[in-house]
Amino acid sequence: MTGKTGVYMFKRSLAAALLCLFTAACATPAPPAARTNGNFQAVGQDLSAIRPVSVAPAEYRLGSFDKISVSVYQMPDLSFPELQVSANGQIVLPQVGSMPVLGKTTSEVAFDIATKLAQCCLVNPQVIVTLREAVSQQVTVTGAVKAQGVISLRGRATLQQVIAMAGGADPAIADMKSVAVIRTTNGQRMGAKFNLEDISKGIAADPEVLAGDTIVVDASGTKSTFRNVLQAIPLVGIFTLF
Repeated sequence: MTGKTGVYMFKRSLAAALLCLFTAACATPAPPAARTNGNFQAVGQDLSAIRPVSVAPAEYRLGSFDKISVSVYQMPDLSFPELQVSANGQIVLPQVGSMPVLGKTTSEVAFDIATKLAQCCLVNPQVIVTLREAVSQQVTVTGAVKAQGVISLRGRATLQQVIAMAGGADPAIADMKSVAVIRTTNGQRMGAKFNLEDISKGIAADPEVLAGDTIVVDASGTKSTFRNVLQAIPLVGIFTLF
């Protein structure tokens, strides 16, 4: 009985396979398949010339006039609730003296301070450095917003937050589905489009904006000055060279 059942199942499988092949051969050709690149999907579009670049949010690096706090465990005389980075990128600490911090993360500065304290006066010092105010971080917002210009950020900010700082998008002309973030990384210009409507609804992620970024909000129903720039950016939510 077992042998007969095996032969019977084989015949059924063979018949089903032949039927599938015949059906596929006679079917009407399907439209071009959708190809997915990250979180962007294009139907029938040639993506061979597009070079997507993954850009992870970078840890903030200190600039001139930024304010930090320094805490040394069980050493209140060496702890400071607020220190400002000088114009030439230095801070001054007792027992340590002047230290360069320009372009460094708070973790790197904490390590440098701990190293110097260990060399001069403390055993296994524990140091915490916290960013209090990011004065040097600026972005440019232009296009269909109520207040175009340069905005200084204090700490991290998202695309939606920065547009709010610019007075919000102009409800009369702004195309909320076409907002671009343009940045330069390693000397190369790249950009990505974002749908602010989807972001506000929680459908899409709200991307982090980095120092030096330019944000362009397109204008619908009119000839936008930035239309050519926005059209040159091919992908949604993925930074690409353009």
